[in-house]
Amino acid sequence: MLGRMFLLTDVEKMVSALWLTGWISLIHFSFSCCVNLPSLLPEGQPASISCPLRIQSKYTVTWYGNDSDIPIPMDNYSRVHQQGNLLWFHPIKLEDSGMYQCVYNSTRSKKKLIVLGNSVGLCFNREIVYMQKLSLHYNGKLTCPDLQNFRNYENAPLISQWYKACHLHLYEDWKFQTSGENLLINNVTKEDEGVYICKAKHTYMGKEYNISRTINLTTFEPLKKKSLEIIYPKNNSVEVKPGSRFDMVCNVSVDPLDRASLVWEFNDENLKNIDKEYNCHLHVV
Repeated sequence: MLGRMFLLTDVEKMVSALWLTGWISLIHFSFSCCVNLPSLLPEGQPASISCPLRIQSKYTVTWYGNDSDIPIPMDNYSRVHQQGNLLWFHPIKLEDSGMYQCVYNSTRSKKKLIVLGNSVGLCFNREIVYMQKLSLHYNGKLTCPDLQNFRNYENAPLISQWYKACHLHLYEDWKFQTSGENLLINNVTKEDEGVYICKAKHTYMGKEYNISRTINLTTFEPLKKKSLEIIYPKNNSVEVKPGSRFDMVCNVSVDPLDRASLVWEFNDENLKNIDKEYNCHLHVV
């Protein structure tokens, strides 16, 4: 009887622990679904925020700002206007910071907006930086980020300049080349780490605006590759009896990231030119 009581107590503890874990997971899931992170945007540039609700085309979105009951206009000539599920600012100002609300199919969702000026002594704000990583010793590319909403207009943003930090204008040479919204970097080294700024021109309703994005580049060492290894035949030689039939087979171990092609040679001549059959197996590890 005593043994049964101990067993029941252990089971009860296990059920209680599972019940508590389930409630914690449910609370965490509910919190993640309902809380929207604030949008941080740089002052003086065209910008947009999106309604966090799931939108279907048969319904329209209405935006309200800073606890106002008056909908934000849809007039494209207005500095602040709504278009689809996006709220646009041409350009955005510090006083635009605040809480905004989008209403969709009788469902409301709030979105907090924080507009920031440049940090002291810098041409960007430290809190609005995009992280990108590149592998050392290889060619890589940086992408000017967060421009997707601008591509919906007839005049897509045109990347005009790239900078290292705030002052060093990057000119195209063997090290750097531009390609659309990308900056190509040849033979990435530790010295290439740091802050990069891409600047773009965007034309809206006949007026030209400047867009800039700040990227912090870090590098990492690539995984060491395994060198090509001939598994069979060992020592690159096989003994056979004269006059006997023999199938020559080779097994090679090579890194799966390497592009390896194997050829047979006989007396320094490619066997493709010789009327004989040979087999070779590539073993990837």
